[in-house]
Amino acid sequence: MKRIFFFVFFFLPFMLNSIELTTQDIYVFKVGIVDMDLIFSEHSKSKEFQKEIKLFEENKKLELVSYEKAIEDLIKKKIEVFNEIEQLKQQLLKYEKISVSTDIVSVVVNSSSVNIQEKQQEVEQIKNDIDIKQKNIEEIEKSINEKKEILKQKEKEIQSEIEKMKQKYEIELFVNLYDIIKKIATEEGLNIVIDKSGILYGEPQIDITEKVLKMIR
Repeated sequence: MKRIFFFVFFFLPFMLNSIELTTQDIYVFKVGIVDMDLIFSEHSKSKEFQKEIKLFEENKKLELVSYEKAIEDLIKKKIEVFNEIEQLKQQLLKYEKISVSTDIVSVVVNSSSVNIQEKQQEVEQIKNDIDIKQKNIEEIEKSINEKKEILKQKEKEIQSEIEKMKQKYEIELFVNLYDIIKKIATEEGLNIVIDKSGILYGEPQIDITEKVLKMIR
């Protein structure tokens, strides 16, 4: 649709100058078709442009590496902290009966009340460490999400820049092709030239694609 729009924009003046209808006469139009997709792919500037786009993408991707590496490191850190929490929970299981009653703890660990108190303090410390590490995981997850959003935004910006480059390139190429197609159309006595992608059927003899290709290669 975009290319059809450009053709209407560029060729409309030429088409209007060619249309001569009167009440007495019927004007016969000569129509030509051209395969713009093929011309774009075969144009020497297209290959240069593709190289330019590829180089641009590669350079921009290098800017994203730092974000990707930071996300990867944060994920690794999250796994480490998670494993540490699991280890602390395993330690906590050893002292799980301490919270039941002092008497039971005395029997289980066969310790003095002083040792029991120490064990209770250890349990509280383990629980505190687990809470701290849980909060650490939450902070890591927040950082991961933030960096993912930044990365996503950067990727959108890169894609937007590429689209602008493509639009600029297509406009420049259409301007160049307009003069070529107009010249061929004038030589062939054509009133209208239509992009092949915009029609269902066309006679081979009205296709001027090869003539255009000879002039751009």
